[in-house]
Amino acid sequence: FVDTPLGNGQLMVSGRVGYPKLALLAAESIGAVNEGTKLNYWDGQLRYGFPIGRRSHAELIWLGSFDNINLPGVSDNPRAGASRLEFHRVETRLVHQIARGEIGAALRFGYDYSELGDALRVQSFSVGPRVWSRFKFGAHSLRAGAEIYTFAGDVDDRDGTLASPDGDIEVSLPNVAGAGTRNQGGLWTEAHLVTSPRTRLDLGLRLDYWSVQSEIDLAVDPRLRFAFDATDALELHAAFGLAHQPAVFLLPVPGLTDLGLDEGLTRAIQAEVGAELELPADITLEVQGYLHHYDGILLPELVSDGAVRDDPPLS
Repeated sequence: FVDTPLGNGQLMVSGRVGYPKLALLAAESIGAVNEGTKLNYWDGQLRYGFPIGRRSHAELIWLGSFDNINLPGVSDNPRAGASRLEFHRVETRLVHQIARGEIGAALRFGYDYSELGDALRVQSFSVGPRVWSRFKFGAHSLRAGAEIYTFAGDVDDRDGTLASPDGDIEVSLPNVAGAGTRNQGGLWTEAHLVTSPRTRLDLGLRLDYWSVQSEIDLAVDPRLRFAFDATDALELHAAFGLAHQPAVFLLPVPGLTDLGLDEGLTRAIQAEVGAELELPADITLEVQGYLHHYDGILLPELVSDGAVRDDPPLS
């Protein structure tokens, strides 16, 4: 991780590279993996911000990740055990400070690639703008924004199953829609209200749409969180909210969530309660309890002995 001044701005860069060759050789020596197994991975982040005026600054953001594995012996096809997952995000931002907050705009570009043996290959590109604002009114605050993205690419649904190296477990992939594009947009707002010296209320609302081919899905997601200071050291809180997203495969690989499936929306009903206690010596104890309910999740069957059902259930 590096954080350093650069020109008139500030640069932050971090990265990680995995080199598990020695661990794989040790695993081969005891028969834990097949000879010739390969694994590589890395990820990185970059952020560069610089002023462009007395109250304005620009930022450049990059996030990326790469994972590659090759498991020989899965089948006679040498590509059957090869998988690759990769994604990149680049976003340019312009932020302007105002008297009681800030306003900002950004443009994001994305690239995703996934290859799961002979079963599936996905490649997608995305682009879209977003805008946001933040205001403070004494102890209260308000945030709002909007975004719209277009995803384009291709999905190659090949063999339709994923198998373990020994072939004893297979996963049947869901049917993949042939849509080459997906559009997504939304409006959101969040308010933080100090309702009394001991209570706080957070309110949020999202309006979203997704379109694939001629199908359009709409969602309204309210969210609420209430906090109460029972004593100076004890806070009690509770929250409730809805969340929607397109139904995705059990393995949310890059690109597939953007393009591949046309199975409507997954809905999550989320609730939680908790307590936070401040102890001496700057120690904080926190306890959370939550209950979530999900509708519209894709659950492919996992069946032993190579038996795979043709139609994974949609529940």
